[in-house]
Amino acid sequence: MSITTDVDHWAPWTLDEYARRLIVRRFPVHRHDGVWWQQVKPQFCWPLDLLACIPESGVAPAAHCSLFGYQFVVATQTGATSYMNPMVCGDVATYGLERMEGTRRNVVRRGLRSVEVRPLTRDELARDGWQIKVEFNRRTGWGRPLAREKWQAGVDRQFQEPVIDHSLGAFLGGRLVSFMTWYGAERTAHLTHIAASDEALRCSANDALLYFWMCGVRDSGFYDRAGYSVRSLKPSLDLFKDSHLFRMQSLPARLHLNPLARHFLRASRPAALERLAGLSSQGTRDWLKMGKPPRPSAQPHP
Repeated sequence: MSITTDVDHWAPWTLDEYARRLIVRRFPVHRHDGVWWQQVKPQFCWPLDLLACIPESGVAPAAHCSLFGYQFVVATQTGATSYMNPMVCGDVATYGLERMEGTRRNVVRRGLRSVEVRPLTRDELARDGWQIKVEFNRRTGWGRPLAREKWQAGVDRQFQEPVIDHSLGAFLGGRLVSFMTWYGAERTAHLTHIAASDEALRCSANDALLYFWMCGVRDSGFYDRAGYSVRSLKPSLDLFKDSHLFRMQSLPARLHLNPLARHFLRASRPAALERLAGLSSQGTRDWLKMGKPPRPSAQPHP
């Protein structure tokens, strides 16, 4: 598939420009020690460019923005105290169906036959997106459904200038069934969110949506790599990303965590603490295997 749409939709921002847009929109972003930082959780920071290697000595976010801690990627294992596990397609130029396994290729083709994928307007998202989010939240358990009025206000903010991301939608019979948001900074494209209705899953809309986006990223010529968030707590979800050629990386990282925050996480949210600590290369392979169904030969006979 070749995507020939509005070039401006695919063009990236510089990291400085992206940071300025976030600040205007009142996102918790600041520059300190020569690095742009973002609060990904209250009082916990990652670099705005998550994949950038940062010198280990004397670099930190502002103290009043990182009371619980911060984490960043470093160049070597020396001094690393954790791993960062982003899901990255590191060779956008060669992305295509021919690189996928046969089952995933067939699913993508089915999705492309079933739905139309194109840039999404505010009115379309406001009209159909709320029901998609209700079904998405119920199915995944991620987040709480919003009242329709709050959803509408959030859509209005999403399309305000300066925009901080772009929207794509998958349509079935003219009705939105799946949508995603993304942005480009420097030479990296980042998928920020994707949500599907129950109906969208039945017609492989997410596969068509993700494939359309990656073809656009590839054909624009603006990007070397694309990122699909970091390791989740669901190996089946990460296996889906892997099947679309987003490979889990194990990047050495420095993790600074307030002792009280560490104690709280260890006692009440051990999975979150384990996710922060990250996985080694072997660990990432084992994690993905957890999402794969057993081979027929390994199944017990009736």
